[in-house]
Amino acid sequence: MDDQLLKILRCPSSGNKLIPIDADSVKNVDLDKGLSSKAMAYFNKGQSKVILLNIDSKIAYPVIDSIPMIDTAHLIDMND
Repeated sequence: MDDQLLKILRCPSSGNKLIPIDADSVKNVDLDKGLSSKAMAYFNKGQSKVILLNIDSKIAYPVIDSIPMIDTAHLIDMND
């Protein structure tokens, strides 16, 4: 994904920066065990290669074909 695009991505509800993670980089992000497990389960289902994670609110947005799907229909609530 284009680096410039990543720099301006913000969570629509909070304005917080969204962090791109994939199945490899999720291990390097400081997430609690439950959150990390949920992210890995999502990748294991083949739902998306990358998610944009708003760590503060524990909400993630899938990235489909390099386009962030920032839409309530595509939210992953990592708290569930």
